[in-house]
Amino acid sequence: MRARSPWRAVPALAVGAAAAALLWAPSLHIPGQRGAARVVEGFVPGRWDARFVVARGPAALRLPPEPLRATLLISGPAALTVRTPDGERTAALSAQPSPVEVTLLRGGRAELLADKTIRLHALVLTRLGAPSWGRLLALLAATLAAAALAFAPGRWALAASFALAALASAAILAGTLGGLAAAVGADRLAPAAALVALGAAFLLPRLLPPGGEPPSRPETALALAFGLLALASCLMQVRLLPQPLVIGDPAAYHDIGRRFAAALAGLRGPPDVADALQTLRPYGGLGATGLLYGLLLLVHDSLGTITIAHALAMAGAVTFLVRAASRIGGRRLAVIAGVLALLYPTFPILCGIVQPEPVILLLWTLALDLLLRARDTRSPRAFGAAGLAFGLGLVLHPQGLWFLLAALGLVVLFLAAFASLREIF
Repeated sequence: MRARSPWRAVPALAVGAAAAALLWAPSLHIPGQRGAARVVEGFVPGRWDARFVVARGPAALRLPPEPLRATLLISGPAALTVRTPDGERTAALSAQPSPVEVTLLRGGRAELLADKTIRLHALVLTRLGAPSWGRLLALLAATLAAAALAFAPGRWALAASFALAALASAAILAGTLGGLAAAVGADRLAPAAALVALGAAFLLPRLLPPGGEPPSRPETALALAFGLLALASCLMQVRLLPQPLVIGDPAAYHDIGRRFAAALAGLRGPPDVADALQTLRPYGGLGATGLLYGLLLLVHDSLGTITIAHALAMAGAVTFLVRAASRIGGRRLAVIAGVLALLYPTFPILCGIVQPEPVILLLWTLALDLLLRARDTRSPRAFGAAGLAFGLGLVLHPQGLWFLLAALGLVVLFLAAFASLREIF
């Protein structure tokens, strides 16, 4: 980017424009379970799946110091007394959510006193009057100053410009409806941002050195041929023969997948991610498996979708297994591994069972192939990608970790015994 490029001012101007939009916004909708804690006291979360917060004693509403009207969507049954500096009034609440308006001409605090438990489902804050022109002018001046700073000489000018715009916007928004909107927006977007950051971790291997060229090329064409034969075998198994009943663990996985599919179908934007995660919280221990089957059932809600996906995964696993064998022992070992994989009857049978083993095998054979590639090319990037693929396989079936630990213990014992025999003889 050139020192005088006009694009240098864009970050500061974007921050200023976003802050101005927040200052100008006439109203704010706040879900009860996501963000209401910033404007109420005495309310606590309800059940794990509740879309409201609960008050079982004295509560209060606290608003920024500007003229506002709060419309609370609240339920009882209870008699609710709303006490403000201008007086108090009582409303009879039913078991169904109903609106209760609270007007605070100078903002501040309103007491909410109920004789029984009340539930706050949502609230809408509406500004009474125009936004503060003084704040808007101060924001304009700060934004222009930050944009001008971006053209200063020095490598830190652009970062300083963005920081100045952000700090000035935060200071000007403090104590306003716009500042509250920014805070509530951060609360609602935090789960989606956390998932994006977690997904971005899979790009970390791209930051590592790629390594050199392998001493010999793996048998990729041969591996693909065996993979296609495995695909045909698995598809014939799942499409032409009766499949096992969906009972026990497979029924549980299928049910979890349908719950994930329903939650994913309800997503309309990043703020909805938080509600979906709240709904799916009891299934967090099998979140990766639920997400896998949820996405498949979103494509088409049938067992056939899952079994075909399993067949494709198993074909990929055979492909990577054969290619990994060629990296170890050349074409001859690759052919032996491919023939044994095609003759192994468990692979096609697994494709008809609603369990993630075919996908786990796909990820772990990919990890093996990448690990051998990293060995041959001394590639930290391939080594990191192998670790991610292996970790994804564990995430799909975390119970398998115990089997792996047991297998590791057996291998260590065998190697220790072998080393002791060598020392003796």
